[in-house]
Amino acid sequence: MKLVRGRPTWGSMALGIAAILVAAAVAPRPTHADGDHGAASRVIRSELGGGRYDLWITLTPSPLLAGQRAVIKAQIIDRASGATVRGGRVQMAIPDWMPPSLRQVSAVPGTAQQQLQDETEQERLVAIGNLWVKVRAAANVGQVLPTLATEVAPGVYALEFTPLAAEPYDLQVTFLGPVDRLLPDRPPVTVSLPVTWEWPVNPRLILVALVIAGTAVGGLIILRVRRDALAPGERFNFLALPWLRRLVTARGFQPAIQIPLLLFFAVLVFVGLADTPLAGRNLATKLTWTIWWAGIIFTFILVGRLWCLMCPIGAVNEWTSRLAQPTRKWPKPLRNLWIANGTFILLTWADVQLGVVRDPRVTAGIILLLLVSAALTGLFFQRRTFCRYLCPITGLIGIYSMLAPVELRAKRCEACHSHKDKECFVGGPANVGCPMFERVWEMDSNAYCNLCFECVKGCPQDNLVLRLRAFGADLWAASRRHLDEAYLAVVLVGASLFLTGEMVQPWHDTLDAIIGRLPLQALGITSHKAVEALVNSTMFLAVALVLIPLAVLAAAAVAQRLLAWTGKTHDLSEIFTVFGYMFVPIGLSMHLAHNLHHLIDEGPGIVPVIQRTIHRFTTFSVGVPAWNVPPLLSHEVVYWMQMLLFMGFYGVSLYAGARLARRHFSNAETTFRAAAPMVVVSLFIMLLNVYVLSQPMSARHSH
Repeated sequence: MKLVRGRPTWGSMALGIAAILVAAAVAPRPTHADGDHGAASRVIRSELGGGRYDLWITLTPSPLLAGQRAVIKAQIIDRASGATVRGGRVQMAIPDWMPPSLRQVSAVPGTAQQQLQDETEQERLVAIGNLWVKVRAAANVGQVLPTLATEVAPGVYALEFTPLAAEPYDLQVTFLGPVDRLLPDRPPVTVSLPVTWEWPVNPRLILVALVIAGTAVGGLIILRVRRDALAPGERFNFLALPWLRRLVTARGFQPAIQIPLLLFFAVLVFVGLADTPLAGRNLATKLTWTIWWAGIIFTFILVGRLWCLMCPIGAVNEWTSRLAQPTRKWPKPLRNLWIANGTFILLTWADVQLGVVRDPRVTAGIILLLLVSAALTGLFFQRRTFCRYLCPITGLIGIYSMLAPVELRAKRCEACHSHKDKECFVGGPANVGCPMFERVWEMDSNAYCNLCFECVKGCPQDNLVLRLRAFGADLWAASRRHLDEAYLAVVLVGASLFLTGEMVQPWHDTLDAIIGRLPLQALGITSHKAVEALVNSTMFLAVALVLIPLAVLAAAAVAQRLLAWTGKTHDLSEIFTVFGYMFVPIGLSMHLAHNLHHLIDEGPGIVPVIQRTIHRFTTFSVGVPAWNVPPLLSHEVVYWMQMLLFMGFYGVSLYAGARLARRHFSNAETTFRAAAPMVVVSLFIMLLNVYVLSQPMSARHSH
């Protein structure tokens, strides 16, 4: 590999990244002050002895791991003196442990004939050796009977046991009193012990393996592509690869992807309506919101609107339009994103107000509503009108796709202008016209290109290229700017900030404080939940639709005044529209950071959900679900990944702002005056993003 002095090659950069990831993967787990390895345990506190004593519980390991010996340590703190009680008598019990000597076996060994019991039943499947058996709890059976804990150190009382399943266990603690006196009889304090299971393979090693494999595949592709055949400044056209061109121009390419996905959507609707209402255990909610919605955002910044190529809802819209052959076009005044923006905000508000992501039936209803809306639109309007103007996420996909480093463009625009038939737009013998109404000879943005390759199929001059380009280039290079896109970009900054703020504990503390100051009793309102939802909704609409857009508008007003001092007059909406695009990476960075948390922390939970669904609706045996699935990576690793996203995308934002200013304003002085207020506002928002993600997570938030 040849190195150029002062400029690292892509190969050396890839090796450096791989080395860092390998170091992270093999780094030893941290050791804490008590000698334990693993994540620092959260101290569980409770009251004992009528409030005179505090109970502190620490767990080793933390969280507890199914099948591994656990040590529970309790400390009793005298509130009056603050001293640890030594020589006391602490009694501990675990009612539902079911040790092997006390099990009641009621099923034959083996899993082939077992059916998963509903969560509400008392029966459980547990492991005995390599067999699964069904057990049922009974009076005084399957318990760790009340036992005096051992004082392993002055003031530290311990109990050892081995949890058998990855599910919470209840620990009952009774403080009988110091050695010199007995306390009055009081009910035991019950503490829930989280139990999970350990990944058989370190997820960081899997990540490293994927990165190294991806680097190797990328290197092979680069070696395969003959760059020496390209003219200076020319970029490689991936459509020049014969196998890729044959694939994307094949008649059955899209249907082969769309039809299975449409059938899968039907399965999700059925499961959402027919299965358990518990969102965390229903495949419809878990797969839709925790996996699909959290993960699909990452595809937009890598390959643009590729999801739209395979989307079954878009397929229904296009198929019905082809069958009905409507001649009606969407009304010209409505050919923008305002309706789509409104429906996106409405759905987001519904989640804030009603928690739609936590209701499988509502999730199924949303899928059905979108499918019916797409079909009806196709019956009355041409092509993919629903996808272009009505889909709730079309605007979000469009502006995020502007960052993707891949583009489908006309090779020579003059060849398009001289060609009169325009099969790429109107259709021809080999293709249908562009479903998204894009004129390829004018297209300089990824915002509305679905990568369906219909233009490639129909172009008789072979004038289309699929190539790489600078990351985020559409933000400053596109010739057209639209207020609806700019406003959506700014709204997404506020929406992602608010929705991430809901994940952290200080937000809920603030919300409770606001509710506490409201005159609810005077108004006759008794439902705290209803008031919380109303205040939450009001705050969401205020932050997303008003405060953040007003901050950007104020910066535009300051820029307008600064430009006026140079004798230049610019319309306020023009400045807002131009610089609105520099906020796309800012909102996207928080959106990605938010979704990264869900994917890594909650995404592995899809495994037991799939197992449960298969058990529920089929006769196949795929193992017994373990519900307390550990996250793929530690919270500290995820936090620094989020910070890297912030730093990288804020750099893209500043660069986009500089390019936009240079393009739309005449000289260095006016460029600086126009961009400076926007940089200040963007910096404030990014610092706010960092602050929010640095706060402790709330137990009230999950998908």
